[in-house]
Amino acid sequence: MDNTSKVKRAQRRGPIYTDKTWVQNIIFACLLFFVVFQTYFIFYHSSYFTVEVIRVKGNKEIRDQEIIYQSRLSPGQKMIELDFEEIAANVEKNPIIKSASILQSGAKEIQISVVEFEPVEYFLSGGDAFGLSLDGVLIPKKLDVSCRVEISLSPLEKQLLKMKKDRLSISREWLNELKKSRFFNYDRILIQDLYHIWLYYDGFKILLGDIEYFVKHKEMLSTYVFSYDPEAEKPEYIDVRFENMVVKLNH
Repeated sequence: MDNTSKVKRAQRRGPIYTDKTWVQNIIFACLLFFVVFQTYFIFYHSSYFTVEVIRVKGNKEIRDQEIIYQSRLSPGQKMIELDFEEIAANVEKNPIIKSASILQSGAKEIQISVVEFEPVEYFLSGGDAFGLSLDGVLIPKKLDVSCRVEISLSPLEKQLLKMKKDRLSISREWLNELKKSRFFNYDRILIQDLYHIWLYYDGFKILLGDIEYFVKHKEMLSTYVFSYDPEAEKPEYIDVRFENMVVKLNH
């Protein structure tokens, strides 16, 4: 017999699968399938995560229904399918809305929060009433009181609810200038265009244009108007748009 002993290599044994292990794996697979199916059902078919209530917060000038319509939200939509940024962008297409944000405030509730442009002054235009923001945004209003300011707007301005920059600038300049003058208590001002601005004061009809000429003639105009004989007939109009102040008398 050879002295060199043969070393038997230990054979590797493969995993032993018992009936118990197979049963556990089948149960685990079934549970996993059940969880996945339930998750899919809850998010895509269950009414628990669908939109049922839509609330609007922060609006003063625009009705809730108008904002909800612009958002394109409607009851029955799936929460998981909503794009909040897109919804906010839809709401912000309204020119009166400065910004909008969307929040899921409950399992079935969406809240739309908006910030509107604030009117700082009011005026009439062709029978319509508007509030005017610092940015020139036109806010349709129903005024219960009389308004002294009337501004002629183009159809496009009314459609876009935005006053043209040159008209906005001229209107603000004139209103600020009149506040500092003796004519601050005017009856009415009609801004037709940049060079045809009618000021009505105590029966006088004054045609304005460039502020530079108004400032130049302000002392003469004040003397003429405030020293005018109250018993006398008023002139047809006073024109202060040019180098010389012109008084058009009635014939």
